[in-house]
Amino acid sequence: MEYRRITGIVFSCIIIGCCRSDDTYVGKKIGELNSYHHQVGGDVYAVDETTFLIKNFMYDGNGGDTFFWAGSRPRPGPQGFIVPNELGRTNILDRYLNKDITLTLPDKKTIPEIKWLAVYDLSRLEAFGDIYIPEGFEPPQKIILNKLSSKTGEVKSGAVTIIDSKTIIIEDLSYDGTGNEVHFWVGVGPQPHSKGIKIPDEHGYMTPLGKYRKKTVVLELPGDLTVFTVDWLSLYDIQQEKVLGSIIIPEELNVPPSLVKVIPHENSMPNCEQLYKDFQVSWEVFGDQITMELAAQVGENDYVAFGMSGSQTKPEMIGGDVVVSFMEGYLGNLIDYNMSSYMPRTLETYHTQTQVKP
Repeated sequence: MEYRRITGIVFSCIIIGCCRSDDTYVGKKIGELNSYHHQVGGDVYAVDETTFLIKNFMYDGNGGDTFFWAGSRPRPGPQGFIVPNELGRTNILDRYLNKDITLTLPDKKTIPEIKWLAVYDLSRLEAFGDIYIPEGFEPPQKIILNKLSSKTGEVKSGAVTIIDSKTIIIEDLSYDGTGNEVHFWVGVGPQPHSKGIKIPDEHGYMTPLGKYRKKTVVLELPGDLTVFTVDWLSLYDIQQEKVLGSIIIPEELNVPPSLVKVIPHENSMPNCEQLYKDFQVSWEVFGDQITMELAAQVGENDYVAFGMSGSQTKPEMIGGDVVVSFMEGYLGNLIDYNMSSYMPRTLETYHTQTQVKP
């Protein structure tokens, strides 16, 4: 079919910094703050060995000399130390109303080294609220696994490390790059198989893997995938339906939560292609018309662009049409360019700028 024109482009922009859903893994729960005075409350989690997350933290701010306070004595008292607030400061605490905050222990102290965390008034020598660390509590930490196993010997590696719920590091990965459709591949079940899911490479691309020579790669599981929802990781040849190397991911991992914020996006188009880990293009054909949608996760100073080739038989910039999309405040902008030269300064542009809401 020959497509003579694009009659509509819908741009969808995903803003970094959206809130997590309530069921997102945020760490290992320690418990709820005990409340004694000043409406102290909240749920306390261990994010890693040195960091607490308090969800829905409450404190009315009416204490005179009140701080986050921790110690190794059996009960909260004057022998302890100040834990900096969520901004890393040791100021007297202000009012908090159902706020999610993270607190990092100072001086490389770890959660197993303390017995409690409190909202404590130094003038009155009184805890307004506290929580006790259970005996033998193990906070989340990275997990070092074995190397990739390979029955064919086509893949070799060092240790595989799970850094957090979405990040996996493969050390010293070697692969000759001779396969045509080899990808990083995850899925469920006792062993890797053809019904898995392709994940981006260390650069975020979904293209077939090239050659690796003792390279350490960092992989980020996309979308809703986490190490809790997959059973294995592999290098898989889609064309030959062959596992080149793999490792089983253990169950019930106690690893830190990921800092990556996942923003759901519902795709309404019948055709979709993931071009990059944060960039997806979708389209729908109706007669000689194509409606296209770009969905991307962009920062304040980022942009995304998508173009149609100037040739119907090969990629060609000259004669092509490119839409550049970016954010200004809360509005998305589209600029359509006709490409007449390889040099940006001599671009002959026929463009329409449109603002759309993300």
